[in-house]
Amino acid sequence: MHGDLEHKRTEKSAISNTLADHTDRLTNLVTNTNQLKSTQPNDSIKVAKEALTLAEQLDDKEVICSIYHMMAVAHHTIGNWEQSLEYNLKGFKLAEAKEFTEKAVDITLNLGIVYMSIGNYDQALDYFRKCVELSEKIGSKLNKTHCLSHIGMVYEHLGQWEQAMEYIGSINSRLPGIR
Repeated sequence: MHGDLEHKRTEKSAISNTLADHTDRLTNLVTNTNQLKSTQPNDSIKVAKEALTLAEQLDDKEVICSIYHMMAVAHHTIGNWEQSLEYNLKGFKLAEAKEFTEKAVDITLNLGIVYMSIGNYDQALDYFRKCVELSEKIGSKLNKTHCLSHIGMVYEHLGQWEQAMEYIGSINSRLPGIR
């Protein structure tokens, strides 16, 4: 009986050590993915795929959501719009389902940027407005300002100067209190 108890303790300790090793490895992979996403996007995507596999094994939904976002940014950087949209939408769906509101803010902003990049201004406006709403929900004036500036840029692209200036003016009035 004593041997069974000792075997279970040893087994539990090994599982705990393995989990800690996987968690450390995942942290390193996510950090590398984040550092590479804008400067070396292809390398970032490769590292992100490994991180995603490990995050899925650990069932870490918040990290999975972050990885989707980083993969979306990397794909956007190299002009892979469809893949950027795919990973952003996966991340957004997960962020909404799990109520990761701060992550949803970043993802909706990125979705708006991708849609603006491909000239789909109606979709871009929808996501930028959603970003404003989510930013207000978490009390982030800085994120709200980013979203409003992008709404202004969409109206500028559309040649709707009065609306563009309205959004840009609303940003200028917020500048002293942004945090």
